[in-house]
Order: sequence, then structure tokens, then C-alpha cells
Amino acid sequence: MLITGPGLRQRIRVQPVAWSEDRRVEFGQHLVLYNTGIQRVAKDLLRQVVSRYLARETATIQVLHSIKTLAVEMSYAISEGDWKHLGELLDRHWQLNQILDPHTTNAPSTRFSIGLAPISMEPSWQAPAAADSDDGSPRS
Repeated sequence: MLITGPGLRQRIRVQPVAWSEDRRVEFGQHLVLYNTGIQRVAKDLLRQVVSRYLARETATIQVLHSIKTLAVEMSYAISEGDWKHLGELLDRHWQLNQILDPHTTNAPSTRFSIGLAPISMEPSWQAPAAADSDDGSPRS
């Protein structure tokens, strides 16, 4: 996680996410990256967001604060291996991005993410629970 202080003169500090090798492997088993082939340029968006931030627009300040808070929560979810919660946090982050800029997405991207929602938020995509023993009690 990257951490900076307030102000124009930024001092960037890197805080590694605390996770074991097993957790890293588990994360890799849940992660899917997909290139939609859709290109966009973010410099205009960045200029707009910074401008609204410097103008102290309340909605922009609130969204940016929420995104900062989400980053901390995501780091914790990763270190705990709570993949379902991480997916929910990523979804919330996407919603906040769309508040910052309604043009963040387009019709093909929206259809793609809607199609993924059932498998990205359901526990069925996570590792299966331990099978029951012969007497019906969970195996340890």
C-alpha cells in the first residue's frame, strides 16, 4: 500500500501488505484479469478530479476519503484472506470511481462487469468447505 501525507510536496511511503506465501497463492487462485481491449485516457479525469479537490467540493472530498478508507480495508481483507469481502470492497471502489466520473465506464464494460457479478460475489467461487464425515459432522 502506498501512503502519502497531505500537501503538494509528497513523500511516498510503501507499506507492504502482510500476507504469507500460502495467502499469496490463494489470492492468485481467486484472481482473474481480463483485458477488454477498451482504451481510455485518464489525464483529463485526473485534471478534473484534482481541480474539484482543490476547489474543496464536498462530494469529491468525501469520495476521495472513502477511497482512502477502502484501501486500508482492502489491505486487511487481503491479509486475512477474506476474498468475498475484498470483492465487495472492490465493487464499492468501482461505484465511488463512477461518482467521481460518470464516464468511468461504458456500455461494454458495464455489461461485462454485470456478467461477472454472480461469480465474483458468490461464495461458490471460493474454495469448497471441508466435506462432512460419515456421521454428518464437519471434518476437522
